[in-house]
Amino acid sequence: MKNNRSIHLDTQLVSSDADVYYDHTYHYENIDFLLTDAILIFQKKYIPFFQYKIWIDCSFQTGLQRAIRRNVEKLDEKTLIHDYNTYYYPAQNYHLKKDNPISSSDIIYCNDESLRIVSDLTIGSRTAN
Repeated sequence: MKNNRSIHLDTQLVSSDADVYYDHTYHYENIDFLLTDAILIFQKKYIPFFQYKIWIDCSFQTGLQRAIRRNVEKLDEKTLIHDYNTYYYPAQNYHLKKDNPISSSDIIYCNDESLRIVSDLTIGSRTAN
């Protein structure tokens, strides 16, 4: 993609509310930029593939509140909380310690109502509101 500004990828996706897989094709040409939204993506082995990295920061508490409100998994609240505490938070803590993704980010955007900080933006060593 980086060399010819295009991508063609045949893959399988899974529905977020069921274990149902389906075929999907991504085909794009003349790409000027690609915005990727993912958790655990700023691993050291992937960093060279990104030209510009933006970290959206919020507390685990805020993330869980948002997950409960959105509930894209369509789970009951008790199961959702269990899954976050059992799988997501341990994986995120491991990623934070092993890869230190915040340090490799070009921009850090704090989006956390519980900290009363929404839209704090750090660019390099500078902070702007």
